[in-house]
Amino acid sequence: MDTLLKQFNQLGNTAQTLTLTGTAVASFNGSTFYGEITVSSPGILLKNSTFNSMSSFTKTGTSNAQSDGGNVFNGATTISNTGSSGRIRLATVSGDTYNANATFSSTGQDVQIAYSGDNTFAGNLTFNSNKVVFNTNTGKVTFTGTNNQTLNGSYNYPFKKLAINKTAGTVTANTTLSVDDSLIFIQGKLITTSANLLTMKHGSIAHGASNSSFVSGPVKKIGNSVFVFNVGSGSTYRPLTITAPSNISDAFTAEYYSAGQTLGTTKDTTITFVSDCGYWKLDRNVGTSNITPKFAFDSLHCDYLTVKPVHIALWNGTKWTDKGEAVTESTNKTTSSAMTSYGIFAFAYDLKPGDAPQMPYPLTIGSACNSVELEFTTNDIWFSFTPDSAVVKGRFSSPDTSKIYAYIKNAIIYNAYQVGDTLETVNVKSWTFDSLLVEFQSYFAVLTPSTDYLLKVTKFDETDGPGVYDSLEYFINFFLFNLRMSSVPQFLEYSNGSDIFMYLGTLGAAGSAFDGDIIIPSSTVDNEIDVTSFGPEPLIIEDGITFCGNYDLFSESYTVNILGEIRTINTSPTGTLIHRTDRGEYVFPGPLVPNAGLQPEGYVFFMMPRSEIRNIRLRGAMNGFQDYNVDWELCAGIKTFKGSSSLTGPFLIQNCEIFNFSYGGIFMATPTEDCNMIRNYIHHINGSGGITSAKGYATWIQGPINQSIMALANINNSIFDDSKEGVDAQSNSININVTDCSFGKFFTNETIVRHNSGNWTFTYPDPVNLFYATNDPDDCVPEIPASGLIGIDDTAEGAFKLNKSIFHQAGKNITFPFPYKEFTPSNNQVPGSPATIFNIEVVNSVFTEPDALPGSFDCNYGGYARIADNSINEPF
Repeated sequence: MDTLLKQFNQLGNTAQTLTLTGTAVASFNGSTFYGEITVSSPGILLKNSTFNSMSSFTKTGTSNAQSDGGNVFNGATTISNTGSSGRIRLATVSGDTYNANATFSSTGQDVQIAYSGDNTFAGNLTFNSNKVVFNTNTGKVTFTGTNNQTLNGSYNYPFKKLAINKTAGTVTANTTLSVDDSLIFIQGKLITTSANLLTMKHGSIAHGASNSSFVSGPVKKIGNSVFVFNVGSGSTYRPLTITAPSNISDAFTAEYYSAGQTLGTTKDTTITFVSDCGYWKLDRNVGTSNITPKFAFDSLHCDYLTVKPVHIALWNGTKWTDKGEAVTESTNKTTSSAMTSYGIFAFAYDLKPGDAPQMPYPLTIGSACNSVELEFTTNDIWFSFTPDSAVVKGRFSSPDTSKIYAYIKNAIIYNAYQVGDTLETVNVKSWTFDSLLVEFQSYFAVLTPSTDYLLKVTKFDETDGPGVYDSLEYFINFFLFNLRMSSVPQFLEYSNGSDIFMYLGTLGAAGSAFDGDIIIPSSTVDNEIDVTSFGPEPLIIEDGITFCGNYDLFSESYTVNILGEIRTINTSPTGTLIHRTDRGEYVFPGPLVPNAGLQPEGYVFFMMPRSEIRNIRLRGAMNGFQDYNVDWELCAGIKTFKGSSSLTGPFLIQNCEIFNFSYGGIFMATPTEDCNMIRNYIHHINGSGGITSAKGYATWIQGPINQSIMALANINNSIFDDSKEGVDAQSNSININVTDCSFGKFFTNETIVRHNSGNWTFTYPDPVNLFYATNDPDDCVPEIPASGLIGIDDTAEGAFKLNKSIFHQAGKNITFPFPYKEFTPSNNQVPGSPATIFNIEVVNSVFTEPDALPGSFDCNYGGYARIADNSINEPF
């Protein structure tokens, strides 16, 4: 007699046992059981029922038993067929859900699981017979859940459609499995081995694989169609694609390994490096077809060696053979022709030392400056080094005038590369594009002694800005040396030139001073120090270093402080004199001359951001006008440099006497924060005659090229005397304040001049700015057009404030062009807003001679200018 349990809902969780004989059928329709249930019956039908505890169903009869499906098994489930004939067919109408372990067995005929619909399995599966199958119709098996799952037994698992959709955990095959139709990856990994192999049959496809879902292990494909092996390892999906074999019986097996190969290091001479973080194994199992393999190239993970063309190498049993440069095909790298032999394949490269972290250039690091010079073949050069001290210093320089040295974009220190590792950043130093005006670059790093590191140096390329030409041969000259064990700032005393050279160093011999150090004169310091003997290069005052002397015009002592320790420096007008007798070559600008102007050997000091020079007497090589016969041999005192984007100022030059230079006293070049010149006496800066007109500047100021940065220069309480020009400023974006200064009577050109950079054209009328304009440069008659475009000639960017200063020179003392900042996409103004207009202020000053202020005011009729409260000897 049949037993039908329809809409049956068990009360309680008592275990139930149902045993039927003869030809009876145990039928469950829409029922719910909370306790364990054991059913033994000639026939079994399961439809839309829920079993919340362990359940066991055994068909003992010889007739077919078909279940509609829609069932939920929340406990461990066993379904068995012990009948000598007649199958069990599950999910004939809709899919079943198995939320715990499931065991299927047969000692008789088939157990057909997942006949139709989507059947989900969240636990382990176990088979004990080859009569248990998943592939008799269109049904799909989906592995779900968050636990690791296993496929157990000694028989093959045949699937029609198989999907992996696990938010956590993996599916591990402990036996073989095969797919007739499709393998679908959504989430989670399927783990196979050579003994527990996944076979994709002829006509089957696989799709949806990603870094979160793929086969970790080998996959075998049978057939004559193009196929993608959805293989990977770890957290990386690295598919391998083959072109179509010739016959439907041809078979290939592929697997990816996310580790460096250990087969050997012998290789063809055309390759120097085989990928050390991954490789593929591709075998031809059946047939003689020669296919073309395509290997996934993933520059974000393993294959970031884009410095050289990618080759594909094959291990032939004794060495890595070069199969030639790979052909790039979308995201794949493919061999240029079909393969006739198979095995282990890997990407390979013809690397040279310095090309990559796996093959860095070994850098000697010690107590001396052992420079290395290399040519950039790509934008990056890699070095390896091991410091002996906690603080190291690196220096880029350009010693060979016949070569073009690259502008360095950044230098990054990493922990030493380990096979398969992601590089770990330790220290980063970056420079902005304006740093192309720097003849040298250097930086400090605090590291762990006796530890292996990597250093990657990157140059600017032509995409970064004007003046860089990628077609040129660019070089790097670099050295790295041990500095000291402590990064705590120190007082460093000097008595002579050798001490100064040891602390400051030059372009080619970096000094031992560190960020925060203060260099001070000892009580026995020499009265005069000639630094000429330390080479033609300038002394370098690096980032954050203060260099002090014992000069003061009024003999006022001063104090310096490091972490609460105070030192007092006594001064006098005849304090220690620092001088050099060398001059440098002036190189005329050209289209490919990055370092035009006075060359480094013409300067006494170079200053980097946050550095200070105070209370020194500095004398140059020229005590009169420039010698006409050697017009290009000039000398200058101090030049400042823009540093990295994070170290851009300020600079301080204070209480110094600077004299006897032909080219200039102080050159403030490309500042991006405050440049402060306070209480300085700058005199006898004379240069005249010949074809080099740009000389004789007491102070020369250049703002940054980057229009989004507005720099500031402050010149306060200073005396300028006997120079061609007192303050000469470029038109770049910088605000300049000159306050409480005195300008002598010996200027042969302007006392203060600011250059122009071009014209500004805008639509008129402008309801905001209301400018006048002129088209007549001769009589400067103002015009007010009704509409259209008008222009203002000879413009500069930034304000200029002249306050409480004294001028002793008659004639054309001061020249100011019209100040503005036009809107461009590269600066930081709001699109559509009117241009920024800066102020000119000449206030509270004394002009002892007439005709002091005509300058370039003659034809400027717009903007804002304040000229008031000045004392002028006669009307002009």
